Amino acid sequence: MKALPTIAAVTIALALVLSPMVVSAAGSITFTSPASGASYKGSQSYTISGTVSPAPTGADQVGIVVKNPAGQTVDQDTAGVTGGAFSYATAVGGSSAWTSGTYTITALDSNGATATTAFTYINDHSHVQRNTGVGRHSGQPYADQDRVDCVAIGWCQRASRHEG
Repeated sequence: MKALPTIAAVTIALALVLSPMVVSAAGSITFTSPASGASYKGSQSYTISGTVSPAPTGADQVGIVVKNPAGQTVDQDTAGVTGGAFSYATAVGGSSAWTSGTYTITALDSNGATATTAFTYINDHSHVQRNTGVGRHSGQPYADQDRVDCVAIGWCQRASRHEG
C-alpha cells in the first residue's frame, strides 16, 4: 500500500518539473511600426515591427499577414524575433489588390501571442480630369450629354448632364 502514495508523489513531482517545458505561456505583441493612424499612398516602402513580451528565451518567429479592405491577403511573411523584437521590411501598392481603404496587419508568434493594427492606404494611380464631348475615357465610351469625373482617390463616376 505504500507504493501507491509514492507513485502519486513521484507523478506530481514530475508534472511540476516538466510542465514548464510543455506549456509556454502566450505573451503579447506590441507594434512599433506602422504607427497608429499611419497612412500610405501609391507604391512606397514601409516596415512592420514590434516587440514580443515577455521576450522569448528560445527561437521564435512572428507570422505577419496584411489584408486589404475586402479581407484579401496582400502580403504575408515571417520575421525572426531577437531580444523580443521583430522587423519586416515590405511595400504598399504594386498590384490591383491594393485598393483605397483600411488595411489590417495581424502578427502571431510561435508561442501564441497575437496582435492586430491597421493603417490607411490611398491608391493614387488615377488622375483628376473632366471630359465632355464625344470620345473615349478610360476605355469607356461617352456621349455629348455625359460627363466623366475622375478623382484622385481612384474612382470614376459617370453622370448624365440634363439641361432644361
